[in-house]
Amino acid sequence: MGTWNVGGKEPKEGIMLYEWLFPMGDMKTPDVYIIGFQEIVDLNAKNIVISSNTSKVDFWKNLVIKHLERIDKYVIIKTLDLVGILLLVFVKETIKENVKNIDSQIVRTGMLGTMGNKGSCILRFNYNDTSLATACCHLSAGASNVSARISEINDILNRTTSIKNSRFKDHDLQFIFGDLNFRIDLDYHTCKQMISSKSLEALTTYDQLNKAKSVSTSLIELDEGQLSFDPTYKYIVGTSEYDFKKKRVPSWCDRILFKKCNKIEVIDYNRLHYSISDHKPIYGFFKITTTKVDSNLKNQYLKEIKESLAVNMATVNDQYNDITSNFLIKRNYRPY
Repeated sequence: MGTWNVGGKEPKEGIMLYEWLFPMGDMKTPDVYIIGFQEIVDLNAKNIVISSNTSKVDFWKNLVIKHLERIDKYVIIKTLDLVGILLLVFVKETIKENVKNIDSQIVRTGMLGTMGNKGSCILRFNYNDTSLATACCHLSAGASNVSARISEINDILNRTTSIKNSRFKDHDLQFIFGDLNFRIDLDYHTCKQMISSKSLEALTTYDQLNKAKSVSTSLIELDEGQLSFDPTYKYIVGTSEYDFKKKRVPSWCDRILFKKCNKIEVIDYNRLHYSISDHKPIYGFFKITTTKVDSNLKNQYLKEIKESLAVNMATVNDQYNDITSNFLIKRNYRPY
């Protein structure tokens, strides 16, 4: 899984997305890729009123496909976009038959829920008999909008899908990722000094998302890999230097969150050095355990349940008749 706010910029021809998509070259190639972008277009007045930008979507999709072809054989199962947000999901060609019940949803949160400059692209599917829901997001900006960002995450968690009317948070596996826009509650100089001294563990205590987890019951259920990399925002475009002039405190805006469960293991969680944007891209490698139920055993199990229910209902009816008869006898009533 990877996410990158590209700031409306396109990379030069020579950029190697391969480094981002498969940085751990000695590992087995991933079975599933879930890739998210934010700001594939500039978020100006003209762009935020449109619902899609086909040329930009095609550019990034084709660029990802080009690099995935060097890794293994993949097929795309879904492309979903909202103005600057783009979600791409690929699976290995050899396992595509295991993916079913695909459903998607677009959520606008900009300008009181009417504009697409902020929002999320939500996708759910089943892999074998395990359900997975993911949301690629660009949440409310600004250091002071913590409550708005928490509210938007809560809205995602409680969103229902058309598959069995299930909520996002009811799925076996859940991922919320993207430019979540949480900031670090420090002044620029103190924050920069802690980054320079590699005091990242101490710095995480000032991160708004980590602080919010202690007071928000919904966020407590979400986990994350260790933040052992430098904050991903805000950089001078074209460099790896933090932008002091803009007075933006360096922050971990770009994140990958997931539901706490024993089915998800973090293998690696890190960032890359690309400099075309004021954000750095991040990636997460996860080992996920899924379930596959034997159809014959499943049918036998369902049959046994139905038979058990039939027996139980018969027992209940007998008990009801006995109770009713005893009641009538004790009251000297005669049933008509």
